[in-house]
Amino acid sequence: LKDLVAWALSRSKQDIDTSATIEDLYGDDASIFGDGDAAEGNKVLVTLLEGMLDRVHTNALDRLEQVATEKIEHRLSHVEAIIEEISQEDRIRMEEEKRDRESAREALKHLENQADDMPENARLYYSALIKQDEKKRLLQEIGGVENELTRLDVLLNEKRTAVSGTLREIAAEEKQLQRSADISTA
Repeated sequence: LKDLVAWALSRSKQDIDTSATIEDLYGDDASIFGDGDAAEGNKVLVTLLEGMLDRVHTNALDRLEQVATEKIEHRLSHVEAIIEEISQEDRIRMEEEKRDRESAREALKHLENQADDMPENARLYYSALIKQDEKKRLLQEIGGVENELTRLDVLLNEKRTAVSGTLREIAAEEKQLQRSADISTA
């Protein structure tokens, strides 16, 4: 895009006949810039006008690059923030799952240790009660984890949609800049 705008600015400079423009505007009055010689004054004014055109072109290109860079950096920082948020949520979810697995292992060890100290019938009865309570607790935990996973999936889909929207906006702005460049070449 920058190359296209640079070409358009260069082309517009080539299309301007600076010598004829100065001649039309100043005529013989150009002599005051050339020690009384109109041709010399015309050269001085042409040099000044071309220098000004070069500065305008340079400033236009610099500003275009600055604006494009700012917009792209803003969009990228937004995308990076979304990615970081999703990564953080994934880390939290994985830590919760790890704690749940460790809790289940500890509960099973606890049940095994209690079983060694009781008579057979009492051991079976209490083991069944503990297992039933533990099963209920684990099912509740699983339900909670499933709810959290569902919530995280919904959030992830929302973030993906936001990222897609941001990428579409970037593409639209690129097209708009392209059209602006095309207009400036016309």
